[in-house]
Amino acid sequence: VREGAGRISLRTGIVEAEKVDREFVVGSYRPAARHYVFFEVLDDGCGMDEKTRSKIFDPFFTTKVVGEGTGLGLSMIYGMVKQHGGWIDVASALGQGTSVSLYFPACQPESPRPTPAAAQESRGGSETILVVEDNEPIRRVAARVLEGVGYEVRLASDGEKALAILENEGQKIDLVITDVVMPKLGGAELHQRALELGCNAPFIFTSGYSVVTHANLHENAHLTPLLNKPWSTEDLKRCVRETLDGHIPTATAY
Repeated sequence: VREGAGRISLRTGIVEAEKVDREFVVGSYRPAARHYVFFEVLDDGCGMDEKTRSKIFDPFFTTKVVGEGTGLGLSMIYGMVKQHGGWIDVASALGQGTSVSLYFPACQPESPRPTPAAAQESRGGSETILVVEDNEPIRRVAARVLEGVGYEVRLASDGEKALAILENEGQKIDLVITDVVMPKLGGAELHQRALELGCNAPFIFTSGYSVVTHANLHENAHLTPLLNKPWSTEDLKRCVRETLDGHIPTATAY
């Protein structure tokens, strides 16, 4: 270890739920499985005081200077762990380092369940779809999936470029799929600007942040479905087709 660089240790294993700290289990989260797989990260850094430790999973909370952190990283991890039936234990003290333990329920592999033939494949179409996504690999995958079932696709890497497309080709765009968190112009702002332009194309919001909900976007956001990342190709195709067909209730989250 280099001088001043500190040390990070990783540990994994399986633990019985009944052997987990009872105060933590009763006070914060009661395990539903008998065994849990855990992944633990420990460091010997400066540690945190209790006030800081109690806020680390709060959306937009950060100890970094302005411009160097969004405060969404740990809240996103917290949401993903909870979605998988797990929980996170954090122990830290000033001058004594920090340990973060992620627990996930251990399970036996299940036999694949047969899928009804009618639901196995969502149908495509010939409409024109604008995909707005600043992550290039995700943008390419979305285009490939949609073009593979017949749609014509326009691509934009941020909200400003998407707005330019809507200004020039708005009447030709049948649907807009946009990431919420993007540089220059985010998805919610793009939606609002599109409405001001008189764009009638429906929108689909996508986001990998668990803290992003219809409630914290804008007043018209409840009229659009929210497709959570990571989405599957079937999720994407189904959400697109149902939105184009007008079959999605308002404020639907996939």
